[in-house]
Amino acid sequence: MVDDYATATHSSYLVARVQMAQEEAGVRQEFISALFSAQGRLPETRDRFAKAFNLKPDLPYANAAAKGQPASELRKMAAAPNRSLSMFLHQAEEYTYLFWPEPRGAGLPGARGAGLSSIPCGLATADAGLVDLAAAGRIAAALSDLATPDDQAPITVERHWIRLARARMDALGVQLGAGLDAQLAAARPDEMERLHETVSTFLANGSVSATADQLYCHRNTILNRMRRFKELTGIDLMVPVQAARAVVAWV
Repeated sequence: MVDDYATATHSSYLVARVQMAQEEAGVRQEFISALFSAQGRLPETRDRFAKAFNLKPDLPYANAAAKGQPASELRKMAAAPNRSLSMFLHQAEEYTYLFWPEPRGAGLPGARGAGLSSIPCGLATADAGLVDLAAAGRIAAALSDLATPDDQAPITVERHWIRLARARMDALGVQLGAGLDAQLAAARPDEMERLHETVSTFLANGSVSATADQLYCHRNTILNRMRRFKELTGIDLMVPVQAARAVVAWV
């Protein structure tokens, strides 16, 4: 009977511990979900979260988002033991979010320190603190949708703004690339290929001399091709505000 009593007591203890853990996890998720909702705009919501986890509400927070396999990698990061960062997981619809306090100015190096360097997720920063967390989550989710099978690192606005701009324009039906191709259709196929190669190379390095070296031709040849490109498209590649159109279309 003593053994039975001990067994029953131990079982009750385990059940109680599981229940406490579930309740604790439930409260944790409740606090996190509030940050991503309209309540996150309320100071008391942010202060409650910060006090509960001994954090500062006004510190920048990095926010990663992903779907599919990258989302599984984010969940593994959140579950990893002995982390040096306080990480918080949030699931909303098809996206998994992982956020943590980020030292000011850390940027992507901070993400690498968090073990994120090889995960093709979207990554954004709530610079103003928890008040911007939901907005950073929306940006990170949008960036994660831009990931390609070749990506082996986080997608950020700083590094992938061209891809983001192109995607947003495509969604509106603004096909810059198709528009340039139509304007260049007046050129011979071989000339069009050379113009495309020259323009893409120049836009990537910003130097006529470097473009000439890379394409193994004379500097004047590059300038002539750039003038021809302007004749056909109206875009002067030496004027940044005009060149931006070609950047979004082709780079």
